[in-house]
Amino acid sequence: MSTAMFARVTFYPTLLYNVFMEKVTSRRWYDRIDDTVILGALPFQGMTKQLKEEENVKGVVSMNETYELQLFSNDAERWREHKVEFLQLATTDIFEAPNQDKLFEGVVFINRFTSGLETFRVSPGQEFFCIWEVAKQEA
Repeated sequence: MSTAMFARVTFYPTLLYNVFMEKVTSRRWYDRIDDTVILGALPFQGMTKQLKEEENVKGVVSMNETYELQLFSNDAERWREHKVEFLQLATTDIFEAPNQDKLFEGVVFINRFTSGLETFRVSPGQEFFCIWEVAKQEA
């Protein structure tokens, strides 16, 4: 079985596990890194209003593959309907880290929402599966 197929087969069980762990432990679904970036797991469709109104989300960078967004999350079209810019940098769950080009593209996208003074840093060894970053624009 290829790594891409294994990632597909294990996606929903691991998603369910992570939802369960978020409910029964102190694990949070997302964390604010600074005034501009939120880092977290797959943003469910039911979180869209909260992310827009409470967190002032203006853009989302998704590391998810297209099939991972289909049932529970917003894809590019759905984010646009909510007036949120969206960048998908698909990366195979569990087995891959995004390449340098994807990381650079993500940073350029995030910097469109900042004053240019903030710094975005990705630490080596950081887990990238089911990770999304959210950039918010100052009101």
